Amino acid sequence: MIYKDTFRIGLDDLNREKQLKNKAILKILEDVAGFHSDYVHYGINEIFGNGIAWALLDWEIEIKKRPQYGDLLEVETWGRAPGRCHVYRDFRIFVNGELCVIATSKWMLMDLKRRWPALIKPDFAAKYEP
Repeated sequence: MIYKDTFRIGLDDLNREKQLKNKAILKILEDVAGFHSDYVHYGINEIFGNGIAWALLDWEIEIKKRPQYGDLLEVETWGRAPGRCHVYRDFRIFVNGELCVIATSKWMLMDLKRRWPALIKPDFAAKYEP
């Protein structure tokens, strides 16, 4: 499943050239990953009930064209087939249909009670439709 959302660039997201800062790109990607988890009922509102949460381990980002102030970003994300305790999540950011950012991240599923990596079971992974 490809999860999609839109974001508008605000003043706080800009560098001196009125372009989207690296920090803002990371924040947007983390937010859309969180919204995807909300959508499948494993988001911030369910953390304590489920006793599991995602921990971000790594990023790899390629900026092809830096979005500008006022641009409406179209953001897509999807997970790949998971490993035992981790999954790779990919992202794309578009402005007016033009690909601006490509990213990959690595996330580990954590058991909050044990404070240890949790196994990603097939039924859990299926909710994300990798």
